[in-house]
Order: sequence, then structure tokens, then C-alpha cells
Amino acid sequence: MLNDQPDYVRHGVAFLARYTGQTYQNYRYHLDCWIQWCLRAGLDPLHDVQRVHVELYIRELIEAGYATGTVHCRLAPVRGFYDMAVYDDLIFKDPTRGSRLPKITAKRKQPFDRDDLRQLMAAAREISPRHHALVVMLSMLGMRISEACSIDVPDIYNQEGGYRVLRFVGKGNKPAAMAIPYQAIPVLEAQAGDRRDGPLLTTLDGRRCHRHTAASLVKVAAKRAGFAPDRVHPHLLRAAAITLLMDSGVGLREAQDFARHEDPRTTRKHYDLNRNDYGTQATHLLGARLAV
Repeated sequence: MLNDQPDYVRHGVAFLARYTGQTYQNYRYHLDCWIQWCLRAGLDPLHDVQRVHVELYIRELIEAGYATGTVHCRLAPVRGFYDMAVYDDLIFKDPTRGSRLPKITAKRKQPFDRDDLRQLMAAAREISPRHHALVVMLSMLGMRISEACSIDVPDIYNQEGGYRVLRFVGKGNKPAAMAIPYQAIPVLEAQAGDRRDGPLLTTLDGRRCHRHTAASLVKVAAKRAGFAPDRVHPHLLRAAAITLLMDSGVGLREAQDFARHEDPRTTRKHYDLNRNDYGTQATHLLGARLAV
């Protein structure tokens, strides 16, 4: 019984209950890594931990060769675990507060550009309606792979205010809605065919397409388009869609809404700063003002 377990186990279960899907799996794994580290050090993970222990854990991860981003991922659920413990009056002070994580330096990276996305969509269209619909959902609608797999056939026929509106449950179990551009409507309808219920994206035997199966479909389309399959993955298409949107002149707020990011800093950090948009940089304005 859960009531017979130590405080850190009961609190950990309560903390993880806030999450679902892949986030739950990731947080559970990373939190368990921290708890096991504490137990090996002879520490009660809830009541004995101090900031110095968190610092030592971070240092061990760095010295073990973990990438900076991985270290941040490892600590994300740990921070949430203690923040919730303080809120619930289980501990007086959050031991992760004040601990220093390695700084992540934003790297400019070139995602797929417009021509790449068009080439990939054309290749997917040649393979099958299923490949085409998936690539369009990822690149034209900017959906996450799990969101695309969750869509049912009736979802693509919703009419609201004269528009086709796709409603689904997004990351964090949050309701989301987006207008389906008219260019995508025939693609999605072609995949639905004569069906009026069931999942939109299916396996060959009619079951709902799993995210791993869908990812393999993207790689098949990438190979047909002439790209290295290892280079192309579902999130790359979503990232390219967000970046292309911002390159088209859409503001940060609208891009955040499209990407369904809670925090605009996520959009800014991972997409806006990664654009090689040298033509609009402020240096041109300053150069014109100072020219003699």
C-alpha cells in the first residue's frame, strides 16, 4: 500500500501524477535517477537533501560526460519535486534553489527551409495518402508527433465560424485548437477516405498509428525526397514550421500561439534565436543611420 511507503515515495507519486504521456515517462526516469543517487549516498531524498548535495549531483553528471541539455533535463523533475514539497509543507526549504546548472549556449542551427519542406511533402504524396497527411500535419500545422497520432477522422470535419477547426489534446494534457488551412484539407480527407470514425493515421492493419511508427514514416518520406533519413525526424518538421512562420514576418506572440508554448521564452530561445535572418538584423538600420 502507498501509505506504507516512505514520504519521498508518496510525494514522488503525487508529483508525477500531474503529468501524462512522454513527459510522465521522462520525468519518472530522471526523478528515479536522482532518488537512487540519494539512496546510494545514504540520504533520505525528501528530508536529508541540502543544496550541496544537488551541486554534487550536477557535478557528477557533468564529469560523467552528459551534455548540458541532458543535465538540465535530469534536474527539471527534481526541481519540481522539491518545489511541490515546499508548497505542501513537507519540507521548509527547496534544496535546489541556488544550485547552479551549466549554462546552455543557444546555437544557431539551420532547420529545414521552405524548399526542403515542399520537397518532403511532394515525396510523401508520391508514397501514400498516409505519409502525405502525416508530413502535412507536422510541417504545415506544426503538430507534435503524438498530437498527429491522436487525431480521429471526425476531428478533421469540425466547422466553426466558416473554418475547418482541428481540436485535440496537446502537450501537458491541455486542449488545443487550430484552423486547418485550405491546402491541407484535401490531404487529410484523402487519408480519411470513406471512413467517418476511428483514427486518422492508421497502421496497415487499421490500428492507430503509434508515434514510433509515425516517425519511421517520416524517415521513409525523407529517403524518397533525397535527404539522409537520420537527419530528418518529426520534431525537425515542427521546428521548421515555426521558424518559417517567423521568417514570414509573424510576430513572437503569434508564433508562440501557433507553437502552443506556455512561455514565450521557449519560442524565443529555441526558434527565434536559431534563425539566420541576417537581412533584418538591426545592424542594417544602424549602418544606414551612421553612414557618411
